[in-house]
Amino acid sequence: MKARRLFVANGVTNFVREFPRKWNGTTYRYDFAFPTTRTIVETNGRRWHDDPLDYEHDNEKWSVPGRYGYRIVLATWAKVTERPGELLRDVAA
Repeated sequence: MKARRLFVANGVTNFVREFPRKWNGTTYRYDFAFPTTRTIVETNGRRWHDDPLDYEHDNEKWSVPGRYGYRIVLATWAKVTERPGELLRDVAA
């Protein structure tokens, strides 16, 4: 995964992969979590997130972190590959 390689190459290694959060009986798994800063990063490429049913599921999933006091950063393909510095700044903010 390009996002993980980007983080590791830039010394950002304090993340947890496939971070679980439960809400209303459903366990959602998030691509990356930085528990010490209460930040979640979700990679969001069209390949896996372009279907209308995925859209509904993703929006519910993305609303859960705030209920736990986490903020969410969406990492699109363009942000990971074309604007990696922006993604790293968003994660560090």
